[in-house]
Amino acid sequence: MSARGSNARPQVTRPSIYAFLRSTETLRPVRGEVAASAPATVANLGPGFDWLGCAVEGPGDTVVAVALPTARPGEIVIQRVTGEGGRLSLDPVKNCAGIAAAATLRAMGAPLACGVGLTLHKGLPLGSGLGSSAASAAAAAVAVNELFGAPLSPMDLVLPGLESEAAVSGYHADNIAPALLGGFVLIRSCEPLDLQRLAFPAAIEVPMAELTRNCAAGASLVAGILLGDAGLLGRSLDADVVVEPRAGNLDTNSAQVVRLNQQGARKV
Repeated sequence: MSARGSNARPQVTRPSIYAFLRSTETLRPVRGEVAASAPATVANLGPGFDWLGCAVEGPGDTVVAVALPTARPGEIVIQRVTGEGGRLSLDPVKNCAGIAAAATLRAMGAPLACGVGLTLHKGLPLGSGLGSSAASAAAAAVAVNELFGAPLSPMDLVLPGLESEAAVSGYHADNIAPALLGGFVLIRSCEPLDLQRLAFPAAIEVPMAELTRNCAAGASLVAGILLGDAGLLGRSLDADVVVEPRAGNLDTNSAQVVRLNQQGARKV
């Protein structure tokens, strides 16, 4: 399976079952092996630092989880790590994927029938600013959860992922939440955890030529103000090719403004 990517939504939303699983019933794997992928994320979104993050389409990390009947129940064994040049530890308590996997098993709240082996394939560079540690944690949490029949919802997996993030980069959810939930996620609070997934208008597209022209017009607008140049100011205000053409039908005066401009009037 694949972890929820850039703007994908979870296919199934399950209620939290933490209380339900506080029992003596043994959890058994429903399949022998599961592969899960999680995307890159961006969290340093200007003033959204530490409270807003988004998932990004493209490369990500992949974790393969396998049932280990001969291992101690609940034991995490990192069998292999690839793609990072041998820089990551195979010790599960020193590896983001291992920490998240162990926390996910604890969140299930029930005795386990076996241990779990993990293989981590790094698709994101370490220290890249693309949520590399969160991608490993998210992929591991999803893979382990699916291995035992997905008793936890994607939202339930954020806390185990946060435990992993806290060990390497601090207790903040702006990478791990979008890595698990996809799209943009607003983090109102981590203690207690309070998240809001934001709908992203995927169909919106601005051509590069229009964006370039608008950026130049914006710079000219500032220059016109600083220089006191009314002509430059007016030309800059008339140069918007992104917003006004699309919002003009919302302004009952826009047609009149366009007509006056065509007749030689200038904004001052």
